[in-house]
Amino acid sequence: MSNKFKQNLFAAAAVTLWGSAIPVTKMIGASVSPFGMSAVKCLVAAVLLGAAALVRKARRPSGWRELLLLLAASLSGFSLYMVTSTIGMMTTPASTASIIASLSPIMTAVGAVAFYRQRISAVGWISIAAAFAGVLIIVLWNGELVIRPGILWLLLSAALFSAYSLLVPLLGGKFTADEIVTYAMIAAAIVLSPFLPQAAGELWAAPVSARWLMLYMGVFPGCAAYLLWSGAFTLAENSGDVANYMYLTPVTSTVAAFFLLGEVPDGGIYIGGAIIILSVVVFNMKGERRPDPA
Repeated sequence: MSNKFKQNLFAAAAVTLWGSAIPVTKMIGASVSPFGMSAVKCLVAAVLLGAAALVRKARRPSGWRELLLLLAASLSGFSLYMVTSTIGMMTTPASTASIIASLSPIMTAVGAVAFYRQRISAVGWISIAAAFAGVLIIVLWNGELVIRPGILWLLLSAALFSAYSLLVPLLGGKFTADEIVTYAMIAAAIVLSPFLPQAAGELWAAPVSARWLMLYMGVFPGCAAYLLWSGAFTLAENSGDVANYMYLTPVTSTVAAFFLLGEVPDGGIYIGGAIIILSVVVFNMKGERRPDPA
């Protein structure tokens, strides 16, 4: 089995698992609160990732700067992100949720302009405008200016994950991608631990199927997907070949929601979603981010 094949297999598997998380979250949401769900998911993933880190003898953080950066990455990319995205997923169709989440790379690029003095080309700014026009189409499709709270929660979660993406380069010189995810997940599990008693009560009263689905969320989208994603980047000669798989998340999520929930997207999702995905693809190819001259 060639590295190229394994790279594509790992990336496709990770995106499929992340896509399945949205409809599964909606299925669990009838029994478990967003805070409880996030706490259990982080706990399961942290235990598994921590065990893997011990086997690999991962490097340990040293100094307050590294600890504070890992805590900030944990809050933005895991604990707060999981809570806000879970609330959004529970109140929004899966196809809409996955498309809104795909805005995160563009938000990250805009943040890089402010924090890393990067520049965006004219095509890049047009792509950004088009992507948010796609969001407006989804919001206004029914002819009323009614912004569903779920969309606002999802936009906030996308912004939080963008903040995490901006923090990762500050840690990249010291830790591998796996180590950053592991320590950030462990910190998230600690931050959300006060909600574990509530989650335990909710899961005790929940159907057995909800408990199995909660375990699935922690093991697969919460742990395995991150390890597969990091493995794909490790094998890739060009990181863009792996990153491009993220564009398939709305597809995998919509297909999973159709089979698991019977959800059928409306016209606004097809049109607005196509504009958003195309905008993100064009931005990735032609955004031409480059350092601002000193």
